[in-house]
Amino acid sequence: MSTFKVGDLVRRKWGTGGNGFIAEGKEFIVYGLDPEGFIIDSYGKYHYAENLELVKNNKIMNTLEKFSLAFKKEPEKSYRKAGITNGDDLLTDEGTKVFLSYLLTKHPEFKTEVVDGILAEETKDCK
Repeated sequence: MSTFKVGDLVRRKWGTGGNGFIAEGKEFIVYGLDPEGFIIDSYGKYHYAENLELVKNNKIMNTLEKFSLAFKKEPEKSYRKAGITNGDDLLTDEGTKVFLSYLLTKHPEFKTEVVDGILAEETKDCK
Protein backbone atom coordinates (compact mmCIF):
# COMPACT_ATOMS: atom_id res chain seq x y z
CA MET A 1 0.00 0.00 0.00
CA SER A 2 1.19 3.51 -0.77
CA THR A 3 2.55 5.83 1.89
CA PHE A 4 1.38 8.86 -0.12
CA LYS A 5 -1.81 10.73 0.67
CA VAL A 6 -4.14 12.75 -1.52
CA GLY A 7 -2.67 16.23 -1.81
CA ASP A 8 0.99 15.22 -1.41
CA LEU A 9 3.42 16.79 -3.84
CA VAL A 10 5.51 14.01 -5.41
CA ARG A 11 8.33 13.82 -7.94
CA ARG A 12 8.81 11.12 -10.52
CA LYS A 13 12.17 9.39 -9.97
CA TRP A 14 12.42 8.07 -13.53
CA GLY A 15 10.35 7.85 -16.69
CA THR A 16 9.81 9.40 -20.08
CA GLY A 17 7.75 12.28 -21.35
CA GLY A 18 5.93 10.22 -23.99
CA ASN A 19 2.90 7.94 -23.91
CA GLY A 20 1.21 9.87 -21.14
CA PHE A 21 3.96 9.38 -18.54
CA ILE A 22 5.19 12.20 -16.37
CA ALA A 23 8.82 12.89 -17.28
CA GLU A 24 11.61 12.20 -14.82
CA GLY A 25 11.91 14.93 -12.21
CA LYS A 26 8.42 16.30 -12.92
CA GLU A 27 6.32 17.06 -9.89
CA PHE A 28 2.60 16.61 -9.50
CA ILE A 29 0.02 16.48 -6.74
CA VAL A 30 -1.48 13.13 -5.76
CA TYR A 31 -5.11 13.39 -6.79
CA GLY A 32 -6.26 9.90 -5.95
CA LEU A 33 -5.18 6.51 -4.65
CA ASP A 34 -6.00 3.23 -6.37
CA PRO A 35 -6.81 0.21 -4.15
CA GLU A 36 -3.92 -1.67 -5.78
CA GLY A 37 -1.41 0.97 -4.67
CA PHE A 38 -1.22 3.12 -7.79
CA ILE A 39 -1.06 6.91 -7.51
CA ILE A 40 -3.48 8.91 -9.68
CA ASP A 41 -2.61 12.38 -10.98
CA SER A 42 -5.10 15.12 -11.91
CA TYR A 43 -5.29 13.80 -15.50
CA GLY A 44 -6.40 10.36 -14.31
CA LYS A 45 -3.01 8.79 -15.17
CA TYR A 46 -1.79 5.98 -12.92
CA HIS A 47 1.76 5.87 -11.54
CA TYR A 48 3.64 3.18 -9.63
CA ALA A 49 4.27 4.43 -6.09
CA GLU A 50 7.83 3.05 -6.12
CA ASN A 51 8.64 5.37 -9.05
CA LEU A 52 7.77 8.43 -6.98
CA GLU A 53 9.32 10.29 -4.08
CA LEU A 54 7.65 12.66 -1.64
CA VAL A 55 8.54 16.32 -2.14
CA LYS A 56 6.12 17.86 0.34
CA ASN A 57 3.24 16.64 2.42
CA ASN A 58 0.68 19.23 1.41
CA LYS A 59 -1.98 19.48 4.10
CA ILE A 60 -3.49 22.50 2.33
CA MET A 61 -4.46 20.33 -0.63
CA ASN A 62 -6.01 17.78 1.70
CA THR A 63 -8.11 20.57 3.17
CA LEU A 64 -9.05 21.77 -0.31
CA GLU A 65 -9.99 18.24 -1.31
CA LYS A 66 -12.23 17.93 1.74
CA PHE A 67 -13.68 21.37 1.02
CA SER A 68 -14.58 20.45 -2.57
CA LEU A 69 -16.06 17.15 -1.41
CA ALA A 70 -18.21 19.01 1.13
CA PHE A 71 -20.07 20.71 -1.73
CA LYS A 72 -20.58 17.55 -3.75
CA LYS A 73 -23.91 15.86 -3.40
CA GLU A 74 -24.54 12.15 -3.07
CA PRO A 75 -23.87 9.85 -4.84
CA GLU A 76 -20.98 11.79 -6.46
CA LYS A 77 -19.33 12.35 -3.07
CA SER A 78 -19.24 8.62 -2.31
CA TYR A 79 -18.09 7.74 -5.84
CA ARG A 80 -15.14 10.12 -5.43
CA LYS A 81 -14.21 8.84 -1.97
CA ALA A 82 -14.33 5.24 -3.21
CA GLY A 83 -12.14 6.02 -6.23
CA ILE A 84 -14.88 5.19 -8.73
CA THR A 85 -14.65 8.70 -10.22
CA ASN A 86 -11.87 11.26 -10.35
CA GLY A 87 -12.06 14.96 -9.44
CA ASP A 88 -13.72 15.70 -12.79
CA ASP A 89 -16.51 13.20 -12.00
CA LEU A 90 -15.30 10.87 -14.75
CA LEU A 91 -14.93 7.15 -14.17
CA THR A 92 -11.43 6.03 -13.23
CA ASP A 93 -10.01 2.90 -14.91
CA GLU A 94 -10.90 0.83 -11.86
CA GLY A 95 -14.28 2.56 -11.58
CA THR A 96 -15.06 1.65 -15.18
CA LYS A 97 -14.33 -2.03 -14.50
CA VAL A 98 -16.44 -2.03 -11.34
CA PHE A 99 -19.34 -0.23 -13.02
CA LEU A 100 -19.36 -2.49 -16.09
CA SER A 101 -19.22 -5.60 -13.92
CA TYR A 102 -22.13 -4.25 -11.91
CA LEU A 103 -24.15 -3.56 -15.08
CA LEU A 104 -23.47 -7.07 -16.35
CA THR A 105 -24.89 -8.61 -13.16
CA LYS A 106 -27.96 -6.36 -13.32
CA HIS A 107 -28.80 -7.20 -16.95
CA PRO A 108 -29.09 -10.96 -17.45
CA GLU A 109 -30.85 -10.31 -20.78
CA PHE A 110 -27.40 -9.48 -22.16
CA LYS A 111 -26.69 -13.22 -22.23
CA THR A 112 -29.79 -14.13 -24.20
CA GLU A 113 -29.70 -11.11 -26.53
CA VAL A 114 -25.98 -10.97 -27.26
CA VAL A 115 -23.86 -13.81 -25.84
CA ASP A 116 -26.13 -16.65 -27.02
CA GLY A 117 -26.03 -15.23 -30.56
CA ILE A 118 -22.22 -15.09 -30.52
CA LEU A 119 -22.00 -18.66 -29.23
CA ALA A 120 -24.49 -19.86 -31.86
CA GLU A 121 -22.37 -18.28 -34.63
CA GLU A 122 -19.21 -19.89 -33.24
CA THR A 123 -20.91 -23.29 -33.11
CA LYS A 124 -22.16 -22.85 -36.68
CA ASP A 125 -18.68 -21.86 -37.90
CA CYS A 126 -17.10 -24.92 -36.29
CA LYS A 127 -19.34 -27.36 -38.19
